[in-house]
Amino acid sequence: MESGGDKLSQLWQQYLQTRDIHTRNQIFLHYLPEVRYAAERLAARLPRSVQMDDLLSAGAVGLIHAIERFAPARNTKFETYCTFRIQGAMLDMLRKNDFFGRLTRRKARRYYTALQKLEAVLGRPPTDEELAAELKMNLSEYYDYLKEVNTVHLLSLSREFAGSDGQGDFSELSGITDTKSPDPALQAQIHDLREYIRSGFSREEGLILTLYYQEGMTMKEIGLALGISESRVCQIHSSIYARLCDCLHRKSSLEKLLP
Repeated sequence: MESGGDKLSQLWQQYLQTRDIHTRNQIFLHYLPEVRYAAERLAARLPRSVQMDDLLSAGAVGLIHAIERFAPARNTKFETYCTFRIQGAMLDMLRKNDFFGRLTRRKARRYYTALQKLEAVLGRPPTDEELAAELKMNLSEYYDYLKEVNTVHLLSLSREFAGSDGQGDFSELSGITDTKSPDPALQAQIHDLREYIRSGFSREEGLILTLYYQEGMTMKEIGLALGISESRVCQIHSSIYARLCDCLHRKSSLEKLLP
């Protein structure tokens, strides 16, 4: 009996030779679950006003483009390439539909001003309760506010993605090669980020980061593992994400000032 891997490999060989749409569609169906997986992970960081169906539609288009433009000669795995394409198409859709106007961006500036002020006063990352008090909100209002703020930063940090109209590839992919030699600059950034995570987050926050980003668990699964609600996991993740974004943003700004 032919294995699933052998069948997929044959489909790829056939498609790369013939560019047959029927064969492309068979490959598309095989990888379609990746679209939902990416949409669910992205939706956890977005306001409720963003519809899952919109993300799925954009992601499906991104997957089709990934199949059509995949070049094995680049020494990049298709799974890696299609992840960039799917995410890029979703983010591009969000930008084009202008879900986040000036009001949301003002909210983001207000949040990061409060965060930096409290860090300077306290000499440590502020707690959610301290930030909520500084912003004159209760915790429930603060978490809703934070989710909107994180969306603005998410789109800002993803500017390297090309548009879903096919005008060019993702610049991140230019650095993905089949090599055993690590990039020294990337290794230094990873080291700095790990140090920040180690010193700046509680044990529970660090565990959520590990389970979500390294183990690939969903928010619901993490909640069951830690004995807390899914919504609480989302709240903690939003707080972590905002602080990481601020750390990366300030580090990038500092590097631009250095000779």
